[in-house]
Amino acid sequence: MLAALTLVGAWDANNDKDKQAIAALVGSDYDTVTSLCQQRAGGNDPVVSHSGSAWRFASLEETFRCLSSKITDGVIERWKQLALDVLGEANPSYGLNPLEKFAQQLNEPTSQVQYSEELKSGIARSLAMIGSMDGDGAQSRKLRDNAVDIANQLLNQAVGDDSGRFWNLIGPRLRYFAEAAPQQFVDIVMDNLEQDSSSLLRAFNADSGDLLFGDPWFHPYLLWALEVLAWSEKYFDDAIECLALLAANRADDKQRGNRPDESLTAVLCGWANFTTVPSVERLAALDSVKQLSSPVGWDLLLALWPDCSATITPPATPRFRADWCPLTDAPVLQRDWIAYRHGLVERALTWSDMTPSNLAQLVNHINIAVLLDDRAKIIDYLGKLSLSEEFDDDDRYLVWHTLRQLATSHYHHRASEWSLPEEEVDRLLELSDRWKPASPVLRHLYLFDHNPGLLDCALHRDIDDYDQKVEARRQEALSEILSMPQKLDDLDVLASRAAASWLLGQMLADRQELNFWDIAHWVDSSDSKLTAVVDGYLYRALRQRGASWLQDVLDDPRLTASQRAAVLRRVPAQLDCWEVVARSQDDDNAYWQTAEMGVLPPNHMRYAIERLVACGRAWDAIDSVSLSIRSAKQEGVKTDLTVDVLIGLLHVACTQESVKISSLSFEVGQVLDHIVELKADRVDVARLELLLYPLIGNYREPVVLHRTLAAEPHLFVRLMEVAHHDKTMLGLDRSASFRRAMSALNGWRGCPGMTADGKLDAVVMQRWVDAARQGLAAAELSDIGDYEIGRLLANSPEDENGTWPLPAVCTLIDEVGSKNLDEGFIAGTCRGLMSSVRGIYDGGQQEHESAQRYHALSKQIRLTSRHTARLLKKAADRYEERAIQEDEQALARQDAL
Repeated sequence: MLAALTLVGAWDANNDKDKQAIAALVGSDYDTVTSLCQQRAGGNDPVVSHSGSAWRFASLEETFRCLSSKITDGVIERWKQLALDVLGEANPSYGLNPLEKFAQQLNEPTSQVQYSEELKSGIARSLAMIGSMDGDGAQSRKLRDNAVDIANQLLNQAVGDDSGRFWNLIGPRLRYFAEAAPQQFVDIVMDNLEQDSSSLLRAFNADSGDLLFGDPWFHPYLLWALEVLAWSEKYFDDAIECLALLAANRADDKQRGNRPDESLTAVLCGWANFTTVPSVERLAALDSVKQLSSPVGWDLLLALWPDCSATITPPATPRFRADWCPLTDAPVLQRDWIAYRHGLVERALTWSDMTPSNLAQLVNHINIAVLLDDRAKIIDYLGKLSLSEEFDDDDRYLVWHTLRQLATSHYHHRASEWSLPEEEVDRLLELSDRWKPASPVLRHLYLFDHNPGLLDCALHRDIDDYDQKVEARRQEALSEILSMPQKLDDLDVLASRAAASWLLGQMLADRQELNFWDIAHWVDSSDSKLTAVVDGYLYRALRQRGASWLQDVLDDPRLTASQRAAVLRRVPAQLDCWEVVARSQDDDNAYWQTAEMGVLPPNHMRYAIERLVACGRAWDAIDSVSLSIRSAKQEGVKTDLTVDVLIGLLHVACTQESVKISSLSFEVGQVLDHIVELKADRVDVARLELLLYPLIGNYREPVVLHRTLAAEPHLFVRLMEVAHHDKTMLGLDRSASFRRAMSALNGWRGCPGMTADGKLDAVVMQRWVDAARQGLAAAELSDIGDYEIGRLLANSPEDENGTWPLPAVCTLIDEVGSKNLDEGFIAGTCRGLMSSVRGIYDGGQQEHESAQRYHALSKQIRLTSRHTARLLKKAADRYEERAIQEDEQALARQDAL
């Protein structure tokens, strides 16, 4: 019986189907199996182990070797049928959409997969073990033949399923099938990949974007199986070809955790042994990949390229075929690594179909890890190619720009360990001049990047000098381009390829050789860079040339509707420009609905706010008002803003939607601060801080609200009613009211009676607590109210001598005598237990220190307030309990090492 159980390896004792399958396999009832397993699980050297609900063999291979001769032909036949049934069991949820799967899980629980994952994995492992075992006896051969046949049948069944779903079913078992029947596995996979309609490719490229309800990813399982086969010298070539076919037939560019090109890189890596195949044959495999697919070959060559910062994720390893990977820890010999690097460079310089893109990638891969003589060969090779007439100007630009970037990077970091020697950098610079394109636009294009990388001025040494030189060279470049007869065509190329589009537009606005109508048609372009250049041009031109130029442009009959809209979006917030726009009602409406306002005129801010609010842009108005307030303070000028205007703006904004809301926390806080500076009524400010709490609560302390809460118990009672009863406030719905009330209550870290300077007014505190408790009692919130008051009293300040709680607080707690208030006070004192930051081996040191502190405070006040002292002792005990827990967890982590 135990011998038969080695054919399944593991099962779930809580799964009825598993128990029926095990009983059928051994030809006995399951209780007998359980009794046997329990007997064999005891002693110093147990045969099986019971973990949770799963039964597993302690050493499956050892047990099988000892007992395999006792496996009968009948058991083998029953095992074969069981393996086919279990591993081929259909999953009724495959192919359903998320809603259908959810409904199925709720309404049809019996339709789910019946055999456990434990049993499926156990059978698959046993297949791999049996298929990899040596043995010349008839019984051993019969077991191996059956293991191969099982894997072969399941793989062929997957091939025959055009939907590709059966591949998903057996996906987690593929690496074991590869070990059980390696030749059959590679034959079936390769044949299927070469078909026009491949179910394997369909499953491999299938998307499973829904993490909760989507079908499981299949592609990593196939890659792991092929990685396992690639360890073997016998199956190495077939595994590489399969991986290359998968890489060549990738259906999308989505970034997944495993990709066939990454598997190829790991297997063919030259600086580590992830296969038994020698490095010479790995290079030959690289040639075969290139022959199968040139793009895949080039990408793989560069992925294998020597690089000091390269990292590799090791491929999957065989579970049972130890002879496939006997040298995983053996270092690569230096001579082999040198020969491998020479081989990579030789292929880069001799492979056909070298494209400009490949050349640029080759340039980018010139680094210190490439051998010195190989670097010289690459530079010589590029020098010869520079004389070729096969490359057009765009091709030459690509190589020239890449060479220049590489040389600039090494030049500015020449003291770094990774930098090339100066003489090689000089050669690269000289080589880049030979690749320089003839077109002035392409030659100067790098200047209109955000960091052009000038060679004669380091950015980190003198940023002002660097910026001046960059500006001067950009102007020189524009002068050359704009002096050409074909300047507009060249400018079109420059604008469509420059990285700093907005900056280029502003520079063009300063040029006399160009006017707006030369580039106005770019407004209608689908190229976002061209439209960005026009935006930059209009931004600068309107601010430099003013209202008269705006009027001329708007009155020009050449101006199209889309161009007019673009102009109006960039009109600055200036009074004279507003007057020009106001000549047309349509222009005026379009301006206030779309323009980016920026800083508003100090004496006309109320007018701008009114217009923006009327267009539903209250949040845009807040953004501009915040900028304008800062600008006015810096310039020392007054604005026409009033308390009523700003309060009204914030109230209206709360009724309007905008995509900018979540990004305006700082701006709203600045407007609130300005309202306070304008001596607004405290109640109005507190109301606004409460209304806007979800937006500003994490960025700005609502100081006025907290001070009002500390002085006005009725506000506290009102918030409690909203939080714990079906009440609303501030004209908001129930949900919004609840969120604000809870946020305000949880965010208040103050104490009743606390003054602005952090002192405690004992009389105010006593009156506040009495009034609050009366109001809470009337609202039927006495219990939770007392708890919250106790929590607030834990925030009370200490005196100059470090005494805490103050006598007035102790007296209040003693006189109230409420268990709920006591518990709230303890909870507030133990707030430090809710979150903490510590090292994983630090233990409970923080809690031990807090416990000691509260024990000391308890002793300090015991003579004057025994009741409060006991509360502090309870808090100290809670800290001590947590400290012990943290100590035990830290010790367990250390032991686990």
